[in-house]
Amino acid sequence: MTPKTLKEWLHHADDEILARFIANHQNLIAQLMQAWQRQLNKEQAAHNLPDDTAITNNPSPLADNPDDMADDATVPRPHEGEDDKQTASETTATASITQETPQTDDEFAPLDPTTPDTAMPCPATPTPTAVQTPVIHLPPLPNANQGQPYAYTLPADLPITGLTIENADSGLAWDDDTRRIYGTPTVSGDLTIYITLRDNDKEVPIHLNLHINPDPKSLWQNLPSDQDAPFAKPDSAHEEQTTPHGRLIAARQRGRSHAHIGSYCDDDYRLHYHAASGLHLLTVADGAGSAAHSRYGSQQAVEAVKNTIIALLDDTDKPHYRLAHVDPAQREKIAANLISHALHAAHKAHLEAAQQHGLEAKSLSCTLLIGLAVALPDGSWYHAAYQVGDGAAALWQPESGTLHLLGEADSGAYSGETQFLSRAQLDEADIARRIRHHNDAAPYILILMTDGVSDPKFETDAGLKNPALWQALWQELKTPLADPAPDTALLDWLGFWSRGNHDDRTIALLIPADKESA
Repeated sequence: MTPKTLKEWLHHADDEILARFIANHQNLIAQLMQAWQRQLNKEQAAHNLPDDTAITNNPSPLADNPDDMADDATVPRPHEGEDDKQTASETTATASITQETPQTDDEFAPLDPTTPDTAMPCPATPTPTAVQTPVIHLPPLPNANQGQPYAYTLPADLPITGLTIENADSGLAWDDDTRRIYGTPTVSGDLTIYITLRDNDKEVPIHLNLHINPDPKSLWQNLPSDQDAPFAKPDSAHEEQTTPHGRLIAARQRGRSHAHIGSYCDDDYRLHYHAASGLHLLTVADGAGSAAHSRYGSQQAVEAVKNTIIALLDDTDKPHYRLAHVDPAQREKIAANLISHALHAAHKAHLEAAQQHGLEAKSLSCTLLIGLAVALPDGSWYHAAYQVGDGAAALWQPESGTLHLLGEADSGAYSGETQFLSRAQLDEADIARRIRHHNDAAPYILILMTDGVSDPKFETDAGLKNPALWQALWQELKTPLADPAPDTALLDWLGFWSRGNHDDRTIALLIPADKESA
């Protein structure tokens, strides 16, 4: 007779065959045990029995005495019958902790007598879950910037009992009263902030990371240029001259873009006061960045301008030295003649230098600004100026905020492009249109600068025409100009930080004696 129920099957089964069946069907046995436990729970609830009674008084489905099982207990299949249904989570849990033992080719191969009997694992007693300290999450600290003030207030409801900053010399501190991390960072990089919180009478340590961005200025190198190379000149220069009518002050500073790679300053300047005529001369030049020897070109240009004008003023056979004592029309004519001769001399200096050293004249290209100022016998002032290329030349009166531009920057076909001194600028009509004349009874400050200063301070041509920006510039300049060594202080000022503006910088000023307190 073929067994039809589990009881009959177990009663007729050979012990060795039964053992092999259990060993090869672990998953099935586990599901059977779960179904059996659910059945016990249902019966317990029906008879209102306590949990431990139901578990104690009911044997497992495969107890030592299998004959005690009901006659109609058939072998269960997954999800067979309403009472045996599992939820999706139960099925997943079962699959994650039970795996069917792989079968051999012979399903009823003899058992290895040395293998421990794992056919019927006993249900394990649940292990209580350990109480873990709650994880506390805080929002990240906002980044700080080296050299700039920083302040951040932590939440008021955060039970802080202590806070320590990793580096005591970082420039940052903790104010327990205001719950602020504050200060001016002196370092850069990642800084750990150690915090202790109170949670249910326990001290909970946590830490936050504060990232400090480096000072951009510290990322720039300052490598000296090779003073033994051809056309070498100092990386910076400064000068002050006192005259009977005021002070001439100038400085040039190599830009960060050049200092970072150890190349030369392409700017240059010259100052001069001619006592016999009373003329003040200021001239600045900016070598073209694309020209290989423009540092030499700017030097040659300003030197030629200075020497030519001085020579003309020294020649008593010519009317130039009488500039302050002629009528206004003659004065403008003399000034224009001085500037015209200076331009021709600067261009000639480029051609001669190129020929002497076997260079192309274009490799010496530079911009050029010339400013002339003379105090007249009646106490008024006359100014004349010339400009080719970018930069700025202006008369500024701080008290009234009055501005007179003495030139206009040349713009090329492309952004950032400008014009340079060349033969084209030697046409008399072109010279005449570029010269600006100004007469006024009130004294003005005469200022010339290369684009290394004008670009960051004014940004656009419209900015150059804005008196408010000139007033802001003058407020900056007042501090270095009041220094006991104003030219040195002015050189230091030229190192001001302006994001994206790292060109060479040159500025030259004539400050009339009447403006020393302005």
